[in-house]
This record gives sequence, structure tokens and C-alpha cells, in this order.
Amino acid sequence: MTFSIFKRRMRIEVRQHYIQIDQAEALRQLHRMREYQQLRQFIGNHINEVIASYDHYIQRSVGHGLHHPTAPGLRINLSEHSGAESELRFYREMLTNERNVFLAVRNEISELWRLASEGVLHTRLAAEQVAPADYGALATDSDLEKAIKWAYSPKRNNPDQTVEHNIRQTLNHAVQNLDVKDMATADYLHANLVDPNTVPADRRHHINTGYCSTGGGRALQDGVEILSQGFAVPPDDGTPGWQGTAEWDDLACFLFGAHVRAQAYSDGNKRVSRALYAVTLLQGGRPFVAPRRSLEATIMGPHFIPNG
Repeated sequence: MTFSIFKRRMRIEVRQHYIQIDQAEALRQLHRMREYQQLRQFIGNHINEVIASYDHYIQRSVGHGLHHPTAPGLRINLSEHSGAESELRFYREMLTNERNVFLAVRNEISELWRLASEGVLHTRLAAEQVAPADYGALATDSDLEKAIKWAYSPKRNNPDQTVEHNIRQTLNHAVQNLDVKDMATADYLHANLVDPNTVPADRRHHINTGYCSTGGGRALQDGVEILSQGFAVPPDDGTPGWQGTAEWDDLACFLFGAHVRAQAYSDGNKRVSRALYAVTLLQGGRPFVAPRRSLEATIMGPHFIPNG
């Protein structure tokens, strides 16, 4: 790419050393990128969320000259002899790396699904449990109370009584009314358990991390839903004291780890995933048990070390 491409539409801001490209030209440049097309092949329309997260990052940063084309135009920094091509490198590098991370995480989720479908996770869960006292619960507590104290223990969140009441209502509603395999259930838990005032609109991909932007995460979450729908668990047959089989444990562990790895939300992914794990066990009529750190590390993957 050379500056001649932009001659008819450029205006130079001498003090800041910028060329301004109008929105239509910027969109054409972006959509022609091989890296853009390759990522879109895997994540479909979620590519728009990915690009928006890059744009928001750039708008918050000083020193970047490139702006996403939904803004009035694409700004290309010409300082320090950088040139238009080198400034577009930001998008190229980010899109390429996000594609690589997306594929790696998708493979991790597929492997976790294999472990779940073969019964490996429920076998390990039976052997690698945390005693209720270790997360602030009593052995005599109900399964719901144990789940709340594990997922939102003082070590993690220190909820006051009002927050704890909201957690109880949210989990109860999900257990009674929602399908844990449906992505909308994770969205419901996120909306009710994570303070919206503390959550950014999105999160861009960072090259030195093992997870995607929120756009890539939503695409991964779509895949989690598809895998979950193919996971057979016996439903409640309506008999008093019904208890589901160990397949519910496998499903709970899979949903826990898959949603953590997907990182579909800008914040609160672990909270949502823990809640989804708890809801799945309770919905399946299983006794609530908390996994040990060793099993949590396997479930969540190498990028998300348990926080105690």
C-alpha cells in the first residue's frame, strides 16, 4: 500500500501528522485485508464486535493513529516515517493473533468436551472434592447454600446480605426455569450477578494473553452451546427425590471450563462460570460438590489459575 491510494481523499493535519481517509475507503481497506477475511471465516458476524473492541481501545489510547472505520474516518499516523502500511499493521497483527488464539481455545474446549463425554471429569470430581468447611459452608447446609458459599465466598467476593439474597434468587430462578445448555442462561447469570456499572462494553484481544476479545469469545460461546446440546443427560422424571446420573457432573464441569475459556464477557467470566456449574448440578438433582484446585486448573485451562 502506498500513500498514492489516498491522494484524492486526504487532508493533512500538519501539527499531528495525520492523513484522514473517509469512512467508505476505510471500510474497503479493512474488508480487503486477508487477515480480516480469515478471522471472519471462523467467527462470522462476530467480526464486527472484534473490530469495535479494537476501535474502543484505540480511541482510549494516545499515540495510535489508526481508528476503526465506524468513526468519521480512518486516521493514519505519518509521524516518524511510519507510513500507512505500517500503521495498518496494528489491525493485521491483532486479527492474525486473535484467529490463532480462537483456534487454540476452540481446540481446548473440544478436548474438554471429549473428557466430559468419556466420563473423565465426573470420575475426577468424585475423587477431587473440597470439604464444605474449606469454602465457608457447613456439611448440613443445603446444596444451594453450599453453592452460594463456594461461588461467592468471602475470599472471592465478600457479598453483603442484599447481594447474597440476589445471588440466591438468581440461582434459584435459573435452576427452576432455564436450560443450562442455552447461551441465554449464561447471559442471564451475567446480567444478574455482575454489576453493570463495573463492566466495560467490550474487551479487545491482547497479544500476550491466551484468550480472545469479547467478540471472539461470543463466537466461542456459540460453539459451546452447540457442543452442549449434543451432550445427553437424563431429565428429571418428576419422581420425589429424583437424582440425576453422573453425566450431570460431566456437563457441569464442561460448562464451567468452556465458558471460562471462552471469555465472552469483558468481566465476570469466572463468576458466571461458577454459577453455571452450580446451577447445572442443582438442576440435575446432584449433590453440590466443589472441585479441588487441581481439578479446577484442568477444567479452566492453563490461562486461568484458580484464585483460592
